Amino acid sequence: MIRAVVVFVVFLLALAAACSSHPPKTNGTGTGAGAPDAGAATPPTGDGAGGAVSAADCDRVIDHVLGVMNDELRAQVPEDEWPTEEQLAESRARLATDFMDECRQYDRAVIDCILAGKDSAAIAECATVE
Repeated sequence: MIRAVVVFVVFLLALAAACSSHPPKTNGTGTGAGAPDAGAATPPTGDGAGGAVSAADCDRVIDHVLGVMNDELRAQVPEDEWPTEEQLAESRARLATDFMDECRQYDRAVIDCILAGKDSAAIAECATVE
């Protein structure tokens, strides 16, 4: 069971490292939102405005990635190796603490890409989004 939790944490840390290799775009406001795309509207999100990445956005990223990884893990390993709800909650809390500041610096397109990812391969591709 511990191995399963390690798989989750390693994946998210790898995703965070990959995403951080692309510095966030800024529009001079320090929000990390990037320059607005002509003709593209950025919807307000969570507790942030416009394209700014909020803590609520990052909470959704963590929950989504943990959910995707949990689903994939359950399809690949015996049930006795599945993480417990307690282990998932511990991992989630640790990730929220360790990942939040970095996540809030991501470009809106990376966040949107991660949230749209249906599997770990699609989520991993988000590291290349600019």
